[in-house]
Amino acid sequence: PCSECLPYNCTVFGLLHYQDFLLSLTIYQYLYIDKFPFRKLLIVGFALVQIFLFSRIVRWNQFFLDPKEPHHQQYYMLTEALLQGELFLLKPPPEGLIELENPYDYKERLELSQRTGEEIYWDVGYYEGKYFVYFGVGPVLLFYLPYYMLTGSHLPTYQGVFLCSVLLVLAVLAFVGEIIKKWYRNTPFLIYLLLSCLFINGCGALYMIKRPDFYSLPILLALTCTIGGLYFWLSSGGIEEGGRPYLKIGRLFLGSLCMAFVAPCRPQLLLGSFFSILLFWEFIFQKRMLFAWNKKGMLATFCFLSPYFVTAFWLMYYNYARFGSVFDFGANYNLTGNAMIYRGFHLDRIPLALFSYLF
Repeated sequence: PCSECLPYNCTVFGLLHYQDFLLSLTIYQYLYIDKFPFRKLLIVGFALVQIFLFSRIVRWNQFFLDPKEPHHQQYYMLTEALLQGELFLLKPPPEGLIELENPYDYKERLELSQRTGEEIYWDVGYYEGKYFVYFGVGPVLLFYLPYYMLTGSHLPTYQGVFLCSVLLVLAVLAFVGEIIKKWYRNTPFLIYLLLSCLFINGCGALYMIKRPDFYSLPILLALTCTIGGLYFWLSSGGIEEGGRPYLKIGRLFLGSLCMAFVAPCRPQLLLGSFFSILLFWEFIFQKRMLFAWNKKGMLATFCFLSPYFVTAFWLMYYNYARFGSVFDFGANYNLTGNAMIYRGFHLDRIPLALFSYLF
């Protein structure tokens, strides 16, 4: 550079380095575990900004604020059915559908609908002449049913999705913080906020919040319960300053309750429960505080397992009462674009599926 530009360039370069130096002193010197001024205020502020972002995104697509199609209102119809003591949707299918040789064939249903003008529900379970909701009943029990009983109207699904997003933000902040406290205590506070931001916005929640329909709600609720359950599990056990291990029964129970409630939302995400093997390995095989034949060990074991047994019992009954099998969630009876009931299990689809999803 010429002599006239050189002082300017050196000044800018020096200011940039001085700014980095200040940042390294003022921001990264504070660890997550430190109790410094405005720490809680910064966490609350971050949470509020993230929640505000979700509150705007959830309203982007006007279609999902009040969808009119019947399959988008399945949770509304199931709420009304449960209040009347029924497990199937109260509106009966058209007679033509009942008389079809193969009601799961999309072309046959389409021809019937065009010929008769009768409406046939889409993406619902059809079994023995009745409509069923095969999507997880968890959101109905947690959101729709209480809201309907209190107000007499149905909770808009997008509001349920937004409520789940709020709970997800809180769960992630608590979970990431607990990981740092247990294993990475030298993590700067700023890194904690950046990790939480990455976790919240990179786990798939943004897509579901942008499409706040009844397809997204059970998945997002199951994801939120999983993160919340892992936090309670992780914070339930540890080592005191004197080196004595502890296991908090209440948090252990809450963790299992959250993880078990994944089953009536999105059963596939129950895979998250297998993390318990890693989290409690030391308490089972070394500390003998869980699955141990003593008073405290049996109480802890009961708190750990009871939510799973209770949830499994009523969910299996729910399945049996609808489809005659405790393990049948009804997905095979779906009225969709292909006949799920005749797909069966074929090994050749596994490599194709792995290639499609991974590559």
